[in-house]
Amino acid sequence: MLKARVYTDVNVIRPKEYWDYESLNVEWGALNNLGSIYIDCSMLDQAETAYNNALEIKHIRAHQGLARVYFLKNQRKEACEEMTKLIEKAFSKAAAYEKRSQYCEREKAKEDLDMATTLDTLRTYPYRY
Repeated sequence: MLKARVYTDVNVIRPKEYWDYESLNVEWGALNNLGSIYIDCSMLDQAETAYNNALEIKHIRAHQGLARVYFLKNQRKEACEEMTKLIEKAFSKAAAYEKRSQYCEREKAKEDLDMATTLDTLRTYPYRY
């Protein structure tokens, strides 16, 4: 009986806004993850907005998500440009070159894979032609 009393006291102490779930506003801390969810739901415009918001707070990997959105919208040039921005900022440039190869034209993709192999010769699957 004492436990039930404690729970009811908690309900009395909290203001009405605490229990108002209808007007609850949830803020996402990981906008990059939110963008991925939007892509999975085929909501590409919302994903683009989420990734742009993530870029505003300096989330570097959001460039990769934004490139994916452009690629799915069939905007390959913009996707490649976005991955170029990632390469400029990335710590592991070999991985960034490898990712960019997925979004660029064939000749550029081959150059990127060669560069990834040059930068990191110990990659699990080095690219050799």
